[in-house]
Amino acid sequence: MRFFFVFAAIASLAACAAGDGTGGGITPLEPTFESIQANIFDFRCIECHRPAGEGPFSLLAEDSYESLVNVASTNLCVGDSDRVEPGDPDDSCIVKAIEGTVSPRMPLDGPPYLSDDEIQAIRDWIQGGAEPPDAP
Repeated sequence: MRFFFVFAAIASLAACAAGDGTGGGITPLEPTFESIQANIFDFRCIECHRPAGEGPFSLLAEDSYESLVNVASTNLCVGDSDRVEPGDPDDSCIVKAIEGTVSPRMPLDGPPYLSDDEIQAIRDWIQGGAEPPDAP
């Protein structure tokens, strides 16, 4: 019986660590910066995209907006796109990276990659003008 509980606990932890591409936030996913930060960046991106991390810029909450919006890409889409081009998700390097139209696809620890709903939330936020946190 004890073996069963230990096995069940390990299996549950492994399933949580593997992720299912639906984000890890506790709030519903919406096409707002706050929701994307809480549900996607904080759970899938900051392992690498943090100060002194492998990623070339920080996606910690205090840094992410300024690291993304209207900032020229310095790695995956050099000379081609800003990381986030407000109003234009198709020309935003973040969308190219999460959809896999540039290499390497993000997040690097995928698969699983971001779900269709997660990608769509990012696309919709960008299409809506990539409004900053707490915008009225």
